[in-house]
Amino acid sequence: MENNLKIQSLQILRALAAWLVVYHHYMQIFHNFNSSSLIGDFFSSRGGFGVDLFFVLSGFMMYLAASRPSADGWSFFIKRLFRVFPTYWFFTFIIIIAVALMPNTFIYNQYTAYTLIQSLFFIPHESASGLGVYPVLTVGWTLNYEVLFYSILAVCLAAFKRKGIYICCALILLFPIVFYSFDNVTMSVIKNPKMWQFVFGMAIGYIFLKYKIIEIQLFKTGLISLIAGGIILSGILGYGLIHTTISASLIVIGFILINNLFNEKNLLTQFLIKLGDYSYSTYLAHILVLGVLFNFFGDYTSILKETVVIILLSLATYTVSYFSYKYIENSSFIDALKVSLLNKKVQSTKK
Repeated sequence: MENNLKIQSLQILRALAAWLVVYHHYMQIFHNFNSSSLIGDFFSSRGGFGVDLFFVLSGFMMYLAASRPSADGWSFFIKRLFRVFPTYWFFTFIIIIAVALMPNTFIYNQYTAYTLIQSLFFIPHESASGLGVYPVLTVGWTLNYEVLFYSILAVCLAAFKRKGIYICCALILLFPIVFYSFDNVTMSVIKNPKMWQFVFGMAIGYIFLKYKIIEIQLFKTGLISLIAGGIILSGILGYGLIHTTISASLIVIGFILINNLFNEKNLLTQFLIKLGDYSYSTYLAHILVLGVLFNFFGDYTSILKETVVIILLSLATYTVSYFSYKYIENSSFIDALKVSLLNKKVQSTKK
């Protein structure tokens, strides 16, 4: 976590969000979202909610990062880019290899030189596969939103210092209204109200820092918040963007308030926190693992084979995520390059 805070419960929530998406895509690829079981129905209809959690969490964490006294637009942007780009580029090129080796399996990851460049730099575009507005690494569609959010916040911090956080929120709230009538694929992200989920997360960050709720014993309030979020998630009151946004916000608040429930000495807690650490790699890697498994097991018909596939998916995704986190996300070379760019900015400022 940024701002010298590490809320372990939110790391666990990141893990839950990532694995929700993993099994959601399993249901999509292997069952086309058709299921005769309650668990299958849940992951088919609600697994995508993991993305809503990620967006609200991202807004929350970026508020904490941007609120640090030392925060400035340049350092914020560089840190975010080095957090996102290396792992994303790695798995994008791995998926290109997979397309070459298994073209009939990775039919939705087709690309041209132009769409590949657009994908690598998070420029929204129509997929060469005809899937819609998706990059080559299809799950990267959410990163189009993330990187745009980071960019707007970084520019606002550079131009307006600490007030930039609030100007950023105002702009994100206004853009979908101002650009609503723009019929342009490149504008499809900036005009999408889903961007508002980052603002909800930043609002939680504001409340978190202003009232220091992590230091207050509000366990019962946290449970109430989680229950309310769960009720909305169930769809009883409807299930649209406003419902998923409010539900995700309540669940994030709830997890903050029950942080003391998780004992860091507990082995299960430690494992879940590690899953949270690996969550970005898990999110990017699982679609590759799913594709490979579908290539070999796509025609299975028995419950035994399905059980084997789910176990293989879980183990393989976890293993790839572990190595990706260790050797790409925490690469000493990449970290040194990031530090070098940050130091150059400091030196130029002193001059």
